[in-house]
Amino acid sequence: MSRKKVSPSDFRSLAPSVPAAQISGFLEYSGWDLVEQRDGLLEYWRDPVAHRPEEGHVYFLPLNSTMRDYDRRFREFLAELADHFGDTPSQLIRRINEISWDRLLFRMTHVEHDESAGLFRASETLSAGMKMLELSALYTANPRRRSWGGNRSALVRYYLAEDVRLAHTERGSFVFPILSRIRQDSGPDTPFGREVVTNLSRALERISQWPEEERAPGEETLAFDAALARALSPLGHLGQLESLTISFQWAPVHGLPQHVPRHSLDFSTPRIQAISTLAQSPSMPSFDIPGIVHAPGRRTVTATRAVPSRSRVSGPVIAWGMDDRNRERGESSTFVFLRTSFGDVRMTVSEEEYDFALQAREDGRAVTAVGRLVERDGVSTLVGHIDRGGSKFLSKSPGS
Repeated sequence: MSRKKVSPSDFRSLAPSVPAAQISGFLEYSGWDLVEQRDGLLEYWRDPVAHRPEEGHVYFLPLNSTMRDYDRRFREFLAELADHFGDTPSQLIRRINEISWDRLLFRMTHVEHDESAGLFRASETLSAGMKMLELSALYTANPRRRSWGGNRSALVRYYLAEDVRLAHTERGSFVFPILSRIRQDSGPDTPFGREVVTNLSRALERISQWPEEERAPGEETLAFDAALARALSPLGHLGQLESLTISFQWAPVHGLPQHVPRHSLDFSTPRIQAISTLAQSPSMPSFDIPGIVHAPGRRTVTATRAVPSRSRVSGPVIAWGMDDRNRERGESSTFVFLRTSFGDVRMTVSEEEYDFALQAREDGRAVTAVGRLVERDGVSTLVGHIDRGGSKFLSKSPGS
């Protein structure tokens, strides 16, 4: 019996979860042929199994959400794509997402070994996973930070709010997949979300080895590692939790990162308790050196500092001015703020770039800049340059 075709109406609730640009990247990654495109308006794609131009169905992907009947046309495209792959609507969305989302899998094994788990234990496991991602985002944005609570930069807030999700639970005990988005507008450099998960995986591998390491009093532990160990410690006191296994699946759209664990990290309850004990110092930690906590009884942990994310950002100029404090750092005193997909980003610019940015604002054009996204004085800051060839006209001038 042939499979029933998917109806466009089946995508009514799911369509908003996948931007058209993400689908375009998925088709390109999957080897589809881009037959025709009109920048910012539409694209025509052909099934890669078609060996001759006259073969294969051509799929129309609308890009401009302001165009007439956009929602209907977009849902029709998704329904056709689902039929092509033989997917249900939810299966197609997952297929598209898988190439641009890193996955953290938290697998709970509990003493009862039955078909249910205590709601409190499940909640604590998810809370620990979210806390560890938050700590890694804070560390990635500013590796030399001294505290792990309170203020977050706009970059970190945006990442946690927009680029972290919980996927459907998977079969096999209780597996909670947490997704971290790989944004494809970062150019050739490592996206912020990928750096966050990479740093988290390396740190978790380090602390998983603590119980077997030789201990030498007075040696150093990376403050980030100690903070992660403290986030993990509540899971060592959940009673019926036997073990927690953490594994990583890397989005193929950005390749496999180097020096990350290639195996699952197993944290039995006794191991979590041992790590928690080792993370505690008999006296209050000393933060003489930013990022390093001196804890008697811990062996030196060698770790590579997180490299601030290098990105391409684009958006309208929303603020501008002069700041003489920049001169103390040997920089230009002029600056602009861009409203980007990463939130509001501050950038120190030369006088020529300053004039260019203000002219772009007056003309109703977005400004594109390339550089390293860092956290400076609690503000997301781009250290780089303006790409004068990358500005595009906005549909509406800022401030109008």
